[in-house]
Amino acid sequence: MADNYLERKMEERRDGGRRVVRVVSNPAGTLVMKFPFTSVLVIARKADERTALLLSRLTSTGAKVGLAGADADAARRVAKARGATFVPQTDAEAARAMFAGIVAEPELVLYDEGDDGIRACVGERTLALGSDVEKALLRLLFEI
Repeated sequence: MADNYLERKMEERRDGGRRVVRVVSNPAGTLVMKFPFTSVLVIARKADERTALLLSRLTSTGAKVGLAGADADAARRVAKARGATFVPQTDAEAARAMFAGIVAEPELVLYDEGDDGIRACVGERTLALGSDVEKALLRLLFEI
């Protein structure tokens, strides 16, 4: 019995070792899509839970994400907790220029406008996406 075991192991070794195949499936109700942007700047009127969720979703795509906000202390805290780059500017154009200097020119700029929802600027287009983060990102992907 030991001989058979050793013979099988030697054959496996000659063949390059065992190959492990893992089947990964998505949970029900999950859609997986490639995120088309590599650099995103979020400008928040008030960095709150929605901004934190938005940053989490964006950083999980592998994109370089920056956060600028009117309340610098809150924006710094949220950016650090979510793995985003803090951009210490309150003016949108100055924040965009600073982010471009630090990381890269943002391909997408998202404005988290509190109760007014999330707005996206892609090139010359401006899209109103609503206030729910998940639905807003899904709308964004289908609109572009």
